[in-house]
Order: sequence, then C-alpha cells, then structure tokens
Amino acid sequence: MPDPELIRDVPRADLPDGFTAARGEVVLFDAPGGQQTAGTVVGETADALRVDFNHPLSSRGLRLRVQVLAVD
Repeated sequence: MPDPELIRDVPRADLPDGFTAARGEVVLFDAPGGQQTAGTVVGETADALRVDFNHPLSSRGLRLRVQVLAVD
C-alpha cells in the first residue's frame, strides 16, 4: 500500500534552471547524505512538481505460493 506521506511537492526553486519532467517520468533526486532516490512525477503546478517517492510496485498486490517443507 503506498504511503501518502511519500507524495511530496518539490518547489521549482529547488530544481535546476530549465528543468522539465512529464507526468509519469521517473526522476532522480539527491537525498541528504549524498544518496540518490527516485521519484515519479504525478502532477505539477506553477510553483512545484508533485512527486511520488513510493516504490513503483507499492500499489500492486502481491501473491505468494509457498510450500512448508518441515515443522519442528
């Protein structure tokens, strides 16, 4: 299940000059500590990009098939 707190508005002032991204595009962002994190552009306003930092598969169901081999 996606975490709604991971959908953030990134101010355009924090983006490089002339930066453009289309809805659905995955963009890399520098995170504190020098790491990079990916986010999917889900919308935009004149002042910000709305970016979803949830894992792309977070809204998909997961079905597992397991076989118990032993019980002690």
